[in-house]
Amino acid sequence: MKLLQEKDFLKKYSISKFLLVGSAEYNNNGTVVLGTAVGGKKIVLYVVNDFELSKKAEVVQMLHTIHHEYAHILHQHIHYPQTWRGISTRWYTQSWINTPPTTANSQGFVSSYAKSAEQEDFVETIAYLLVEGQEAFETLIKNNADVASTFRLKESIVIQYYKDVFNIDFRKLQEEVKKSIDLLTTPKTT
Repeated sequence: MKLLQEKDFLKKYSISKFLLVGSAEYNNNGTVVLGTAVGGKKIVLYVVNDFELSKKAEVVQMLHTIHHEYAHILHQHIHYPQTWRGISTRWYTQSWINTPPTTANSQGFVSSYAKSAEQEDFVETIAYLLVEGQEAFETLIKNNADVASTFRLKESIVIQYYKDVFNIDFRKLQEEVKKSIDLLTTPKTT
């Protein structure tokens, strides 16, 4: 596969529409939808009425949702690697909502939601690495040493996917996302 240049990447994988919805969308099981990726071109973001740029936790949550949904758009164009299959299959469950985050982490997932399906695990891992950052990922591994090899395998697949398919240095992308979050959430002095 021919690697894409930056300008070609942005042309091919640009988001043609962001649909902003003021309130949340609720599922029958009581979960809340924060975003969706539609047709490889559109991202729908929910709960924007509650968003405040001055609150770092809200900025992080919104950026996590955006990166999660954008990762869906990427794998809708070029499927995630086959090597991802089977890593955590035994743990995927439709009742992920009943799994506390600490239990999900102890099973090799960055979040409870990552347990909902293989593709959600993939994009949640990407969003976590980009938005929560490498330091948080290292802490997650340290606190869940029994599944460190699972986390490292998932991390390496993500890094290789971005390099091989999109010619993107994932570590540099992580640095840029961190800088952007810091810039957005640092109080301005006059």
